[in-house]
Amino acid sequence: MDQLAQIGNQLVINGWHAASSANGKGYSFLILMNKDTEKEITRYRINRNQRNDVYNVYPDVYGTQNSGFHLSQTITNNLKNKRVYVISRYSNSASGEGAYVDHPFTNVLTIK
Repeated sequence: MDQLAQIGNQLVINGWHAASSANGKGYSFLILMNKDTEKEITRYRINRNQRNDVYNVYPDVYGTQNSGFHLSQTITNNLKNKRVYVISRYSNSASGEGAYVDHPFTNVLTIK
């Protein structure tokens, strides 16, 4: 995770996630979790972006060249006053369920 921040009324999430086991899982999501309840608050379907820096370090890991993510979303009422963390998911299903590979990030943000 490169960035998990509240900037004004925007939630900003930047980083990368690559996993060899993501081969064949063409749908990507960022899942916002409530740290206190360990329950999902919402999920965002995302497009991965190019991360040559990651590829240069991990050239043998599947998908590193397009492992990046960036999300900027308006903070809604259901996010306010929550401590949140992010799970990055690759899935073989457009819903994000089915077969998937998750990576939970340890960064926690309290949204105001």
